[in-house]
Amino acid sequence: MNILCFAPFSAAWDLHGYIEMCILQSLREKGCNIIYVFCDISSDYCYLYLHGKANCAYCQQISAAFAAEKNMPYIWLSRFAHADDHATAKAFVESLSPEEYPHASYAGKDLGRWVFSTFISFLRENTFDWHNETHVRVYGSLLVSALETTLALERLLLQGRYDRVLMFNGRFLPGCILLDMAESKGITCYLHERGSRPDFMRVVRHDPSSQLHPMDIRPPEKLLMLPLTPEQLEKTQSIMLQAEKGSAGLNWDRFSPQIEHADLRTSLGIEPGKRVWAFFVSSDDEMAAFKGYEYPDFSTQLDGLITIIQIVTKFSDVHLVIRMHPNSGAKGTKRVPLVDKLTSFLRHRNHVNVTTIAADDAINTYQLMKLAEVGLVACSTCAAEMLHRGKPSMAFHKYITKNQGIFVADSKTAMKNILHRFHEKDISREELKECFRRSLRYRYVKLFRSNIPFEMIKQTSPHTVRALFRRVEDIKNAHCPVLNKLSDQILQDEEIAFDYVDKSMQLPDQDAENVWIDAYMDQYFIS
Repeated sequence: MNILCFAPFSAAWDLHGYIEMCILQSLREKGCNIIYVFCDISSDYCYLYLHGKANCAYCQQISAAFAAEKNMPYIWLSRFAHADDHATAKAFVESLSPEEYPHASYAGKDLGRWVFSTFISFLRENTFDWHNETHVRVYGSLLVSALETTLALERLLLQGRYDRVLMFNGRFLPGCILLDMAESKGITCYLHERGSRPDFMRVVRHDPSSQLHPMDIRPPEKLLMLPLTPEQLEKTQSIMLQAEKGSAGLNWDRFSPQIEHADLRTSLGIEPGKRVWAFFVSSDDEMAAFKGYEYPDFSTQLDGLITIIQIVTKFSDVHLVIRMHPNSGAKGTKRVPLVDKLTSFLRHRNHVNVTTIAADDAINTYQLMKLAEVGLVACSTCAAEMLHRGKPSMAFHKYITKNQGIFVADSKTAMKNILHRFHEKDISREELKECFRRSLRYRYVKLFRSNIPFEMIKQTSPHTVRALFRRVEDIKNAHCPVLNKLSDQILQDEEIAFDYVDKSMQLPDQDAENVWIDAYMDQYFIS
């Protein structure tokens, strides 16, 4: 069996590179032929260099050193490139008018769509504006490199018979190109990402019919229907609270300043007695990852936030605090459109009951969670973290579902109804309990059942790891039962199971679950 792994980011993001090495070596031990391909197609812009021009020569240098250190055989993508590919790609893009860029197609290949997600992530924009010189320059350059990469990958696929493709998450150029091209040929693609907790990874078999995020695999309904034991409830809740201490590996743990204000209300200029609601902004990069999940009324995060402001500012007893995501701050000379547009909106309306916490302000996110009585998000995990502190939360994005215990606003009307219910405190204890129950079950599945533990890797930060092997030959299936099982599932073209850590399928015992939840709410939630 021939396994193709395309690895444009593996050396720069060693966590992903080591995941690939371990899986590929496990497959090699079972007799598979491994083709490990590094990217050396030059590009002016690349997701690895979000804040300036790409440095392809340096990337190629560290890629070669990365593979050599572990004795991992590889080839360069340029082996399949032709001398005139760049001229062909440049001429094609120059033949387009800028307004055609997002829909550009070359010989049936959806270049414009493949570029769009990386374009949004690179500029932190929600849309492409063909009147904007920077937009045109970046999109056009990405189209050139996309077509060059497409031509090389097409020849790579034509020159070999591949049974499986393994790659990092499939969203960014040039991975998304191979994802579409491979699956158009009927080749099963497996995608990997870091897990929800330190020292865990996620691997999924991509569903070609999915039009959303390549790695968006929803937990099976049957698992979400299972009551949890007190032990499972306890460890799930513990993980959800650990991010405050910076020890859980969740999204905000490495961002939130640890310094707490003696009186946060006064520091934020909020009048005594005012009820505090908090909106936690999602990174525009996260929003780009889930392009296509927007409800019609909220085509951008800013649309939803402005609607919230318009509704909440009519509540004279509520002060809204908007916590910008750290990635929403300006990077060097690059401005972030969401920040500027929000600032402009607020400046022209002088909302005295709205406070914005800038991305680089030293305000502890979890102190704000404790102060606020309601959590509002587009799709941030802060909604769940607020709920696990006894606060009802609302989201307005399809990535967050009602299965997660969050109130979901799928329209402006629904949003108005939910916010009015929050304002009237029309959320009963029983309703909050059911929200908490759904979130506990959902988080348990995501944290403890859908993650695969590392065996040959030790995570040293959310993005870096230390390999526990000197050379790939040290990785033996006989000593790695998890890798052995994972590679078997890949060989057999199976879905990746939800039972790597907790294989128990305990008999439903909702009474015990109710006892634990009631006791926890009585002790820690404010009635």
